[in-house]
Amino acid sequence: MGRALQTALVIDTQDPESLAKLTGLIEQITTMFGFQLTTSEQQDALAALLDLPVGEHTRALIQAIGVGFDQEIRHGHAIMRDRRFQSATVQFDVPSAELLELLSTTPKVDNGGADLTKEPQG
Repeated sequence: MGRALQTALVIDTQDPESLAKLTGLIEQITTMFGFQLTTSEQQDALAALLDLPVGEHTRALIQAIGVGFDQEIRHGHAIMRDRRFQSATVQFDVPSAELLELLSTTPKVDNGGADLTKEPQG
């Protein structure tokens, strides 16, 4: 129905293992982005979702996303799989500091003046 209405669904998860178990859904996903994961189980699940070979090299590649400039994949980068099941690295750049601030999900200060970044005292 979504295709008939020319709509798109965005699924965001930090648990690729659970997503990989949803048969029927994965086959409908045309484009997928993978970011850094730390456990080998998550890395293997992401590799399978990205249609990459599951193994030590792919785990190291996924582990290195966003780590630093001496790695294959640097900060702002992800691994992308397209609708043809081709994978490549991509980089996301934020065009301005103002936009970066607008997109931030880090808690700042609520309207009552409480600092939400500090632990509550009690």
